[in-house]
Amino acid sequence: MFRTERPAVLLWVGTMARTDTTSPLHIRLSSAEGSPAWRIERWRDAMSPSGKVEVDPANAATFEADFRSRVLGDVRMLRVEASTFRFTRNATMAGEIRRDHLLVNLVERGVLSGQLGPRKVAVEPGAVSISRLADTMDVTLHEATWLGFVVPLDLVEREMPWPRGLDGRVFPQGSVQATMLGHQLSALQALPDRIAAREGAELAQISLHFVLSCLTGRVLARAGAGQKSDRIEDPAIPIRRFIARHLVDPDLGPARICREFGLSRSRLYRIMGDSADIAATVRRLRLKGARRDIASNLFAHLSIAEIAKRWGMPDERSFRRAFSREFGYAPSASRAAAEPAAAGQGDVPPLIGADLERWFDGLS
Repeated sequence: MFRTERPAVLLWVGTMARTDTTSPLHIRLSSAEGSPAWRIERWRDAMSPSGKVEVDPANAATFEADFRSRVLGDVRMLRVEASTFRFTRNATMAGEIRRDHLLVNLVERGVLSGQLGPRKVAVEPGAVSISRLADTMDVTLHEATWLGFVVPLDLVEREMPWPRGLDGRVFPQGSVQATMLGHQLSALQALPDRIAAREGAELAQISLHFVLSCLTGRVLARAGAGQKSDRIEDPAIPIRRFIARHLVDPDLGPARICREFGLSRSRLYRIMGDSADIAATVRRLRLKGARRDIASNLFAHLSIAEIAKRWGMPDERSFRRAFSREFGYAPSASRAAAEPAAAGQGDVPPLIGADLERWFDGLS
């Protein structure tokens, strides 16, 4: 399905110069490189901020994928190509989404079928699907290639109330909406890799208004170029940043956070809202961090127990139980992804889920 030349891997980590907000993130997984477990674990990681990946064991040996993403202002653009896999987000996963996002996807090849939010769908080439990150999902992507436009829902709702009737909506090939949105997403994908931050932010704002106008059938007024943003940062974001940076601290918990920010415990819980269970949040983030290290070639020299301890979880038995409950498989199964790739592979595709998760949570 894919060309077999060696990939050039570029990793966006949220620390580029201020004059460039569009450096691409790219991971390419070829069946000519690495074991099936190694490729599938990297694909699980890439998709982990938004749901769970399942690959039929009968298709594992030939599984391939190519994930490209870039940021324009507040918008993330995606181009994804992959062998057949199932993607799920159950009610528990959806409830753990800390910042909801609008996703507009154009299918270029293959078929996306299953349950998208409240609707049963079959999205064929040329069609556009609309979904939210905090909706449930159970879809199979059959040898599909798609383009994505992703924007935080709170930014959408500053422009207009989000019509819930659009959740899970599919605009078929040839419809006015699919045609216009398809041209817009394709044009954004064709932009040069490097664009000045100001131009990227302006393109994002223009594109957001265009997308919303297509979806609702009415033209939205657009703020003038260079107009000052009146956005107020979510007060939970600095707390989430603090948690993410201190996960290895064994004393990390509500008392430590309250001291750091001068908050009462009740005020902390009000700010954190649905994520007010601090202990559960810390445990989930530690497990995700440990999972990435276990699956990373960079930490193949460490035992599973050493990695757990590195993430503030010194009791190996408790860690293994919590890991299996969280991900549905044992840490030893994830360890398979730390195998060296085929001899002479060269650059190893990175684990990118942590970078994507930071962006989705508004932490980068």
